[in-house]
Amino acid sequence: MSIGKSIRDIILEGPLGISILPGASGLYELANISNSDIKLLINSFNTLADDFDIIIIDTSAGISKNVTSFITSSNETIVITTPEPGALADAYAIIKISREFCDKIHVVVNKADNYKEANRTMEKLSRSAKKFLNMQLNYLGFVLEDETVHKANMEQVAFFVNYPNSLASKCLMDIGRKLVYGEPLLPKTNVTLNSWFTRLVSIIKANTGVI
Repeated sequence: MSIGKSIRDIILEGPLGISILPGASGLYELANISNSDIKLLINSFNTLADDFDIIIIDTSAGISKNVTSFITSSNETIVITTPEPGALADAYAIIKISREFCDKIHVVVNKADNYKEANRTMEKLSRSAKKFLNMQLNYLGFVLEDETVHKANMEQVAFFVNYPNSLASKCLMDIGRKLVYGEPLLPKTNVTLNSWFTRLVSIIKANTGVI
């Protein structure tokens, strides 16, 4: 591994105390790096352990190897779906994979016309999960279709920052409250950044046939 920037050098400071570590498309290059380089990466992640309360990984849609690697190395999954049938099918596929590895699976319905449509969407997923997977999902809430989201995208800024009183922002606040306060915390485990990243790399190596 060539000497470059430290992990702290590439973290971007976002709004409201949120820090962002930009992703990359070459996740599976990790499968081919040496054990010494893996240890270096793990040590880099460990330097951040005391700086953050929660780490959220924003994956792409679908069930690519990148997505499933992150799911299988994580404790919780938040599935974002919309009322469209295709989106529900993708959400169910993610839920089916996540149930084998995650302690809790949350669901958010995005781009709902109203709360009734959001509830109907969640009911469809819940019925399928209970019938075919014998499991319960945790419904975090919904985000209403809101023109300010499109407007904020065009302005290249988070809608919550520029339009904190919009419908979408209020929905997001409700979701955040439920995620943090609305459900009992998971039992404490020994999961650390070190153990999580080690598990992630081992999963990637297994998926690519690299031992």
